[in-house]
Amino acid sequence: MGGTVPNTNGLFLRGVGGNAGALGQAQIDAMRLIRGSAAVDTNGSNLHTGSFFRDAARHSTAGQTNGTRGTLGFNSGLLGAAFNGAETRPVNVAVRYLIRART
Repeated sequence: MGGTVPNTNGLFLRGVGGNAGALGQAQIDAMRLIRGSAAVDTNGSNLHTGSFFRDAARHSTAGQTNGTRGTLGFNSGLLGAAFNGAETRPVNVAVRYLIRART
């Protein structure tokens, strides 16, 4: 019966199949792409950081006298460390589970 027990310290154990990687292979973490926007009164200030951005395509000053009405957008893909995938998952390794039951 040889073989060694793999070191899975710090890894989420995921059953084989679906979007899992190959058996025994580590799979990097991922986050689904998230986008959105909201209307804001910016008063000329740039208050956005990270994955927020000023959506120039939706910027409007029509009818505004006390500031600039604009749209603040959100795109998780703008995060430098984010890996955008088909699913949100932790760092994981695909395994086959063996469950023994005694009665």
